[in-house]
Amino acid sequence: HEKATGEAPPSRYRLRSESIVERRNELRAGMRRIVGNLDRRWLEAGSRMICRRLSLLLRTEFADRVDHVLAWVAHFPGEPDLSTFIDDELGRLRVYLPRCEADHRMRFFRVGAHWRTDLVRGYSGIPEPAGGEEFDPAVAARTLVIVPGLAFDLDGNRLGRGKGFYDRFLGRSSMREVERVGTGWSLQVLPKLPFASHDVAMTWLCDERSVRRIGAQDE
Repeated sequence: HEKATGEAPPSRYRLRSESIVERRNELRAGMRRIVGNLDRRWLEAGSRMICRRLSLLLRTEFADRVDHVLAWVAHFPGEPDLSTFIDDELGRLRVYLPRCEADHRMRFFRVGAHWRTDLVRGYSGIPEPAGGEEFDPAVAARTLVIVPGLAFDLDGNRLGRGKGFYDRFLGRSSMREVERVGTGWSLQVLPKLPFASHDVAMTWLCDERSVRRIGAQDE
């Protein structure tokens, strides 16, 4: 019988935790290199396909269930460009874009038809809304969040860029009912990712080739 103490856990437990962190950092570095070297024309064509698939998902699976969409603006090398999707949905739904605060909190603000010219440079140079109508978690049950990532797996686990913005935002109890669509390239979907207990899993995955509901067969 082991005695409970205030001492640090045995090294084997620390090593397990450290190995997960190291593996995740290795995956991040590798994915940054891969997506950062994708051909520009391929990115443009793939982005159009992703936009079509997201719009189709909203019009079929969520036709009468979603009024609010939380999207994002491509900034880092190799990210899908969701501009066409944002433009297409603005006339039907309330669309919001993120603003990252210095304390690593994230807030979403509604955008309008002139959203491209209304954005300002924010955290790490990422284009973001200057302000306006802020998203209210009270409508989470009728909200779909499009979530970027460096990698996803078939169980919906996500590997972000390591700052924790989305995990903190989506991990709040008020956000439990949102639909979470992990969005990226098919080459970023891996069989299995190392994940931590605080990671928030996706409910759907969307890439240029397919849309799939987590726990269901490929669509």
